[in-house]
Amino acid sequence: MLCGKSVTSLQPRPADGKYAGTQKLLMIATNADPGKKSAEVAANQFEKLGFKLNFREVTQDALYTKFCGVPKAQVAICPNVGFFKDFVDPESFINPTFNGEAILPANNTNWPQLDDKTINKAIDDAAILPPGSERNKAFAKIDNDITLMAPAVPWLWDKTPLIESKDVQGVADNYSTVWNLGYTSLK
Repeated sequence: MLCGKSVTSLQPRPADGKYAGTQKLLMIATNADPGKKSAEVAANQFEKLGFKLNFREVTQDALYTKFCGVPKAQVAICPNVGFFKDFVDPESFINPTFNGEAILPANNTNWPQLDDKTINKAIDDAAILPPGSERNKAFAKIDNDITLMAPAVPWLWDKTPLIESKDVQGVADNYSTVWNLGYTSLK
């Protein structure tokens, strides 16, 4: 995920769309696989787009506590961060990750440090709507507006193969991508 205010000011070269600047971007990645390998692939793709990187590998806990979750660390790219909604409502995903009012000096989850007054107000306005169609439409519009701004590049979980025997009714947990033993049963 791209993060940090420094990234939003980067301008591509119109002729080929590649970044033409000389500024090196700090990219912090986890030092353990599979995240390390996926970060290396992402770094390679960024370099093909013309970005110059200062690629560093750290432990997963340091990634969050010293770099990607700390705005003053000025990390431009954090390919190994993740966030899950807390409950089935769009506010639980959009508010902490894209509301400028949610930017914290530590444990920050607004990694792109998006602080757009129009987006912030739209989130605040949608948050007070009661559950239902109007609330969902408001957050869908916010999601679309954020997407058009491109403050982050989403990365979806890899598909995890889950194998069950023929006498088991397996139920996968969408949050952790492993078996949910609370609902898995024998047939």
